Amino acid sequence: IAAILVLSGGNHAAQGVDARAALLASVKAMGADNLKTIEYTGAGFSSQIGQQFNVDGGWPTYQVVNYTRQIDFDARWSREDYTRQQGNYPTFGRVPMPATPVTSVVNGAYAWDIRDNMPVPLTRGYLDGISFNELRQLEIAITPHGFLKAALAAPDATAIKVRLVGASDFGLSQFDRAVTIVSFTFLGKYRINGHINDQNLVELVGTWIANPFYGDMDYEMRYTQYQDFGGVKFPMLLHTHQADPR
Repeated sequence: IAAILVLSGGNHAAQGVDARAALLASVKAMGADNLKTIEYTGAGFSSQIGQQFNVDGGWPTYQVVNYTRQIDFDARWSREDYTRQQGNYPTFGRVPMPATPVTSVVNGAYAWDIRDNMPVPLTRGYLDGISFNELRQLEIAITPHGFLKAALAAPDATAIKVRLVGASDFGLSQFDRAVTIVSFTFLGKYRINGHINDQNLVELVGTWIANPFYGDMDYEMRYTQYQDFGGVKFPMLLHTHQADPR
């Protein structure tokens, strides 16, 4: 966050604001008032964090196709389905990844995968750190509408308004545009920060998760290119960023 949020004196100083008022304005703008469930589909790419890093190409990257995610916010339930494959991404000498279906589920405090139509228990944490059930609950809480619902339910939510200095990336607010940053604690231990832009749209939500190598590892989602779907606004570009802060 430090790379895209720089605070200075004078007109760019942070200003405390009413967190609940900011969240309710965003709920109205994004059509989240009565939103109980959501399903979205897409395609893109992902990287294998924690594998051998290549200075020319970064983490090993693979293609993601047939992506679908379903979320029931009240039930704290989510199912994620997609196929990962090598696509046109370089292998850097590795064996090309075959087309592999992936199904990930969380239901409250329970998480599992599905392979060949059979449930698979998750006995190790994500990257040997955070448990998968907490990770997947966090993933619901850092979706655009999940963030608003979790923040409104949190007793410790606070907010500040700042103007961002300089350029950003991925279409996020930049060049003196104001954002409201709402912070709260989730599951009693994870600090979540969410940026609401000057159009009352959630554009960046981040937290930190346990990792034996990084310690507190950055885990954030960036949401841009919003479109309206029957009164519910949803981003067309989703970017998950983990590990090194940018």
